[in-house]
Amino acid sequence: SQFTLDVTLDLLENIISKQNGKLFTILATLEPAVIKNHERILMQAICEKGNVDCLTSLVQITKRVPHKLDGNAWSPLMYAALNGNTAVARQLVETHGADVDWKDGDGDSALGLAMGAKHLD
Repeated sequence: SQFTLDVTLDLLENIISKQNGKLFTILATLEPAVIKNHERILMQAICEKGNVDCLTSLVQITKRVPHKLDGNAWSPLMYAALNGNTAVARQLVETHGADVDWKDGDGDSALGLAMGAKHLD
């Protein structure tokens, strides 16, 4: 069943960081309005954790993939690449048209971040 939450960004970050294995379950329990209001932090967490099912669900609910997630101009692809989440990165590029050449405010690309973190696949 769905429940309504008066969710803050801190609460979402706390839930996601402590419930890594249960992210899909948490996403399924949130109402679409809550998800849409906090899609950036949810997208960031999904890309960091590497959950393709959650990515698919989030995109189905929000009907989009945000290009830029934070003040540093990081894209979802950058979070996936930095954390070595190849399946999420592949889905972002092949299914959602993520820009592989996008650079953040420091001039770093997803490929550069992946290489710097020694994720060479």
